[in-house]
Amino acid sequence: MHKTIVTLSILCLMTALSIIWVRQENRQSFAHLQALYETRDGLYIERRRLMIERVAVSRTNRLTPEATSALEMHNPKHLYVLHVPSLTADTGTSK
Repeated sequence: MHKTIVTLSILCLMTALSIIWVRQENRQSFAHLQALYETRDGLYIERRRLMIERVAVSRTNRLTPEATSALEMHNPKHLYVLHVPSLTADTGTSK
């Protein structure tokens, strides 16, 4: 009878320790999974940004030859910036 109680106590203790170990492994696996999801989401956002950038570049590369040949448009050799003063400039007077 005494051996049975000791054996059952040891088995109960081993079961409790294995449950604790499995739960800890589950927590660590879940944390790792969440980190992988964040990485995946970041890569997905980067991929979408790169696809949009590729479309913009290909559109520019496609339109530039059409503009120069069909419409005879060319890039300017000199770029001039004209500064126009604002019409609603503050005159410094207060009410």
